[in-house]
Amino acid sequence: MKILFLGDTHFGNHRQFGGPIVAGINRRCQELLDAVEREVRRVQQLHPDLGAVVQVGDFFDQARPSAAIVDASIRMMKGFPDLEWHILKGNHDMATFDAPSAVAPLGHVPGIRVYEQPKLVRIGSMKFGMIPYIDHSASVAMHQSKHVLSQADTLVMHYGVVREPTRPDQIGVDQVNGIWKQYAVSMTSPHRYGNIISGHEHGERSAGEYDMAIGLGSFADLDWSATRFSWPTLLILDSESGALDHLEIEGPAFVGWGPKTFNDKQILCMAINSHGAGIYIECPEEKEAYLRALVNIGLVQGYRVKPPQEIEESIGGTTERGGFSDLEQPIAEVLDSQGADLADEATQRVWASCIQHMKEH
Repeated sequence: MKILFLGDTHFGNHRQFGGPIVAGINRRCQELLDAVEREVRRVQQLHPDLGAVVQVGDFFDQARPSAAIVDASIRMMKGFPDLEWHILKGNHDMATFDAPSAVAPLGHVPGIRVYEQPKLVRIGSMKFGMIPYIDHSASVAMHQSKHVLSQADTLVMHYGVVREPTRPDQIGVDQVNGIWKQYAVSMTSPHRYGNIISGHEHGERSAGEYDMAIGLGSFADLDWSATRFSWPTLLILDSESGALDHLEIEGPAFVGWGPKTFNDKQILCMAINSHGAGIYIECPEEKEAYLRALVNIGLVQGYRVKPPQEIEESIGGTTERGGFSDLEQPIAEVLDSQGADLADEATQRVWASCIQHMKEH
């Protein structure tokens, strides 16, 4: 039996390049839903013995997703009646630790299991320790999961498992293994610990392995903040042999254009091969006309001109071209700060009226 692991999906009506809204779902959200469905079907074709999908947390982008987004995600999962779905609670899925999270209602749907607290789960012939986001500290969460660590041979965590942690919600690989060893009484092998599969850290999206730790991070790019990292991947685990396989995800993707990222030919090939998965490109000013043409014919969904100075840490906060204009972004932020549902038709009318009035006056 094969098990597919998905990184943080962040289903939601993302404002950046959100696109048109149909039945409460904007284009960006529909791209993500379609991408998950497409990738799961691709894995099914490659591995007919696929029996389960494990999503590592941050299923939704916000703690209060609209009913339309919840319904759409359920419909997508119910399109795979032969698969079990296992979903961990992530920090984006919750408003507080003492209330049910946004993924809690999904647990009432047949075939979907949700983990809001640590739990030992058998899938195939393996015992998984599911550790959702239950504390701001990854270390504290692991100690609170000791009943799970005692029997698990593989850990699935919504915490950043990294080489050198710099925040409480990150934890080092050696520290994970040390805490695990403290409580473990049954391991796959007496000479090594099992796999540690984690989400939460989007910069680890390359599914890079070190010391049996695999960082999945986000299922797909959410903005340009990670354009210098590797392409997102799927992880497939054989529950009998423990063998791992990685598959690249076609999109959605936010990509850069330049000597350190992609050139003209690669960008065009990527757009053609994406099958409308949602390609968003950050380009130099001299390429703007070319990108505008690609947008017009539908090969690329959006772009922005690269800031004059390349910023190494994060370039996700500047104003885009081809997406939200200078008028739309601040209005969206004000509405959002007041608790407005940007997918609501009444809110859309107010939003459009504000923009029209400002353009006229």
